[in-house]
Amino acid sequence: MINVTAVDQADNTGIATVNVTVDTTGPGLTVVSPLSGSVITSSQVTAVFSTGDDTSGVDRIEISVDGGPAKTVSAVTTSHVLTGLADGPHTVTLKVFDRAGNSATATVSFRVDTSFVSPSGPYGYGGIAALAIVVLGAAVHVYLALRLRRQGSRPPPPAPPSSP
Repeated sequence: MINVTAVDQADNTGIATVNVTVDTTGPGLTVVSPLSGSVITSSQVTAVFSTGDDTSGVDRIEISVDGGPAKTVSAVTTSHVLTGLADGPHTVTLKVFDRAGNSATATVSFRVDTSFVSPSGPYGYGGIAALAIVVLGAAVHVYLALRLRRQGSRPPPPAPPSSP
């Protein structure tokens, strides 16, 4: 609380009181998804998070991917879609600022895997199994075709001897 007393040249006095709250506490930030260490099977990921600040209120949120430039989103945003992520590891950093200038940071690391033949990709072991079936089917087809070709190119068997 701040009290101010003013006195003018005629000895008139005025008093004013102002309540002041000093915010030295950073805002809250929780990343809901993606989970750190998870494997994402799409090049598009939705970061879901929650923020809060009971003292001065949330001012803004910044999101950056792999150390790139931060994108600023509004204080009421609770999710953001990240697109065009290449296969491999990625790190998303979220930073929330309150109106007093305090901040909190959270980082989540995950891996994107969209490969058809990867066990952790979108098709799991099914992609590998499908590829194995196709290769096996092609091998059987080639084997049978070669076998039929060989049988067709053999000279005819000799005629049995005729009886006198």
